[in-house]
Amino acid sequence: MSFEPGNMTPSSPLAIATRWVGQGDLPDCQQRHGPWAFEFEPPIPDLPADQSFPTLIAIPTTAGTGAETESTAMVTHVDKGMKLCIWHPDLKPALALLDPEMTVGLPPHLTAWTGVDAMVQAIEAICVPEFHPLCDGLALEGPSLISEWLPMAYREPDNLTARGGMPVGSCLAGIAFLKGLGVVHAISHIVGAEYDTQHGLTNAIILPVVMRFHLEDTGVKTRRMAEAMQVADETPAGPVSAVEAVLDDMTIPNSLSAIGVPPECVERIAEKSLQDSAAGTNPVAVDLDAACQLVEQAVRQARKACKSDLKLPQVRPNFAPRRSYQSETDQMMWRPACAPC
Repeated sequence: MSFEPGNMTPSSPLAIATRWVGQGDLPDCQQRHGPWAFEFEPPIPDLPADQSFPTLIAIPTTAGTGAETESTAMVTHVDKGMKLCIWHPDLKPALALLDPEMTVGLPPHLTAWTGVDAMVQAIEAICVPEFHPLCDGLALEGPSLISEWLPMAYREPDNLTARGGMPVGSCLAGIAFLKGLGVVHAISHIVGAEYDTQHGLTNAIILPVVMRFHLEDTGVKTRRMAEAMQVADETPAGPVSAVEAVLDDMTIPNSLSAIGVPPECVERIAEKSLQDSAAGTNPVAVDLDAACQLVEQAVRQARKACKSDLKLPQVRPNFAPRRSYQSETDQMMWRPACAPC
């Protein structure tokens, strides 16, 4: 069994704590618990009372994974070619500090990839069928903010209003997917583990394929999603088209093959994705045949021809933001927001 710490999400609280546990600070825990003892599926390991996790203050530098809200980290199991979720309920950030200035230097491509990751988390959380009104509300506000501010943050990296809207949307999405995720993440985890692709970019490519697959069966949630994203068409085609337009505008590649995923992997990726915990909360049951179709479509062509294929120049559309997160009496600068987790 192999452990590849380089594939652990660097900003995840458990990533920090697991490295801390493994560096000799807690010798008993080091002997008793490797990283896989904290894997999501098995029973939670008990820690000695005098060897608890450290107090954590989380300051995200992307917007983002929502890791500042979580007790989890994704770790690549090299032998299995899978990403596994490790966690412990006692490890929670004591404070999340959302400062948009921390994201100003993020390059445009990482702004796009991490921003779409947050959008995927919110959209998948909305669709999870579990009854959870709090998470549903946060999940709806997530894509509302992200669809509004991500295009501007991508084009205007120094715009603090846009940069400020993104960490808020990402944080809300990070809390919302306590409900669960879906097959976008299930497939993405396996693709990333096998081909070392960037997680947000992989999610972005797969997202429209999965939305077309299951939005017909999500009923009122599709309508509410369209309303949150300010999409006039409340049929499944509306949110899908809106998402595809955002991906197109940020030149997200049109297929997994464009980022090095070969067609011959389809059945293997599909089979392993069904073992991922995220597949268990997908709103529509997915069997191997359906999973193969989804992976094959994502590898071949995830959406219609886009700017990344046609190499068209970037053109800024007319954009009128709905809201500003700056006070009317204080237009000078964003102030960091602190949120207990």
